Amino acid sequence: MMRSTVDAFTFIGQSLFGSSQTSAELLSKMDAAQIERAIVCPLKPPGYLLGPANDMVADAVAREPRLVGLARVDPNQEQDALPELDRATRLLGLKGLFLHPWEETFRINGPRVDPILARCAELQIPVVIASGYPWVSEAAQVGDLARRFPAVTLVMTHGGQINISGLGQADALGTLQRHANVCMETSASIDRIFWRMSPPRSAPSGYSSAATARSWTCVWRWSGRAGRTWRRTRKR
Repeated sequence: MMRSTVDAFTFIGQSLFGSSQTSAELLSKMDAAQIERAIVCPLKPPGYLLGPANDMVADAVAREPRLVGLARVDPNQEQDALPELDRATRLLGLKGLFLHPWEETFRINGPRVDPILARCAELQIPVVIASGYPWVSEAAQVGDLARRFPAVTLVMTHGGQINISGLGQADALGTLQRHANVCMETSASIDRIFWRMSPPRSAPSGYSSAATARSWTCVWRWSGRAGRTWRRTRKR
């Protein structure tokens, strides 16, 4: 049967930290990796202005139906974060929110995030969280946020951990087991750690983002196996 692959975590734009990627470059990599669709987030721009970065993602999505865009806001910009979230989702049509606690320097379960999550509950949109960063977005912190906002679907990136020792594995797994509104995105180049949690049927030998020639990424809910997903990444 026909199967399709969705890369659930990609970026476009120019990053403050040096990396860059255009939508055309992303699409070229998707073609090379036989990826049908991709979830696209804005990189943190050199000027720290996330509004124009959201505009760029919205423009790319409008031109290319294979892309699904997420908005990005900074909870530290307290008076501006909510209006930008409203503009990016209601006016620009972006389908969810991406938060990066490490690059924007905030705790994912801190008080500045609460108004944003409350608005996401109203908008009924998912929130993708750059997860696993020490002190700001570890899996247990995502779990605390999930407990307080059970109506919002939260997606932990990086398998809920970026420590390749696997020390965060128990917290990531426990967060999935305890909170029905938490999902996991597993793009990485160190596949063995994540697949040990609950290997899906026909698990590939490796996976990463669309930046590599052969790639695999999935988003899954804990169900005793990698089967229930935030968005179906494979169609049988």
